[in-house]
Amino acid sequence: MIVPRVVRLLLICCLLLLAAPPVQARGHAPAQYAMFTLVSERPTSPDALITLIKEARTSILIESRAIDDPTLAHALIAARARGVDVRVMADPQSSSSTSVLGALAAADVWTRRGNPALPQTGQATAIVDGTVLALSNTPFTLEARQGEHRFLLLDLDHMDVLQATSIFYDDWERRSPKSFGDHTVLAPADYAATVVSTITGANGTLDIMAGALTNADVLRALIAAAQRHVSVRVLFDPGVPSAVVQQLLLAQVAVRLMSVGFAGAAIAADHDHLLLGSAALTDSALQTYRELGLLVKDAGVLSVYDSAFDAEWRASAPIAVPTVSPTPTITPTPSITPTPTTTPIPSPTPKGYHPPTKTPTPRPPTRTPTASPTATPMASATPSALSLNVSYAHAVRIGSTQRITVRTSPGARVSVTVTYPDLTSNNPGTTSGIAGASGTFSDSWVVSITTNPGIATATIIVTGGSLRKSASISFTITF
Repeated sequence: MIVPRVVRLLLICCLLLLAAPPVQARGHAPAQYAMFTLVSERPTSPDALITLIKEARTSILIESRAIDDPTLAHALIAARARGVDVRVMADPQSSSSTSVLGALAAADVWTRRGNPALPQTGQATAIVDGTVLALSNTPFTLEARQGEHRFLLLDLDHMDVLQATSIFYDDWERRSPKSFGDHTVLAPADYAATVVSTITGANGTLDIMAGALTNADVLRALIAAAQRHVSVRVLFDPGVPSAVVQQLLLAQVAVRLMSVGFAGAAIAADHDHLLLGSAALTDSALQTYRELGLLVKDAGVLSVYDSAFDAEWRASAPIAVPTVSPTPTITPTPSITPTPTTTPIPSPTPKGYHPPTKTPTPRPPTRTPTASPTATPMASATPSALSLNVSYAHAVRIGSTQRITVRTSPGARVSVTVTYPDLTSNNPGTTSGIAGASGTFSDSWVVSITTNPGIATATIIVTGGSLRKSASISFTITF
């Protein structure tokens, strides 16, 4: 039987349709994006996230500390109107998100507040069509779009997208997520350790942009990197506390303040890999908030970041390393008059001592003459049996050495308790021991770079037999 030509053509078409691969119903990966794409945006730049949302076909999942950007809200409402499944989650404490969340809910967008088990939802992520993870260092707010330097890292790695999706639904359902992504860094869990290991693993360069830095482990890691001759450059949000800047400058870390705002942190090590995320370098963000970052090794990503960093660095003015005035700014406590460390201090009223008959030469008229250049003797001790004199530096810089020298009777037990400006005494200056054959006991230590500036005090107690003598001093800790 001969099959008519028309019927034969129809059969061929049917076979071709059956042989064609099935169309994926769960989304698509945009052809214009590589596995990793970094977009650098300043306040005048177009918003890449809005473009990505306009391309969405099936689903959009957004999790952010705050969502109050009208442009973003309009794009999400438009996506929902064309049939995209849109779900949005914002931090429970964000009052600025209330209006936008209400408008989204009215447009049939599923909305919810972040997981209340966490102090704050800090991460800023959008998952589009189940194939693209868009991660930002800044929240999705109008302030960030208009006044901050923003990075948007687009990630097509399948495990990373699954990880971010899992975190979203775990927070949505109030569960604890598990870490399994190829490049994702999650807080609370492993964010703090990843930041420190990224810094300690650097051999040549560290270029860092951060909104804040208060974590002591990160600070120590940066200082140690500078000490092993890694070139460390840090760009801070202009609102960062000056104390942090000064501590890093004293440790030979190059620091500048950006001309625009910055949130979260970005750490590029050796121009080889980049850690970017929503977590600022603070204890709360790294350890207790919900934050998400990506650690990637990609030449294209590093090229974009290096160019953006260098441009910001050139646009920021250098900050001079602080100097310390040799004149103390704080008057010592009346209980003891500090004696210069270069002049030996005689024991108060020793045996055979006779007061000089010559009238002392008056001091310059700009200063009030003092009765004696030595420490005021303590009336509670027997001078001939137990003495106490103290010398020390009136002011000491953070990162340098303070030395307290106690002169007393040979063999006397000496106890030194140093209280720092934060009222804690758990520091290397707090110690005890025995005065040597010459009656001298020395307490020397380096004031940690993490110490707060201000007035420190020290209580010195010497005991010998049944006798006891004490003195109190104060000194200034400066930048």
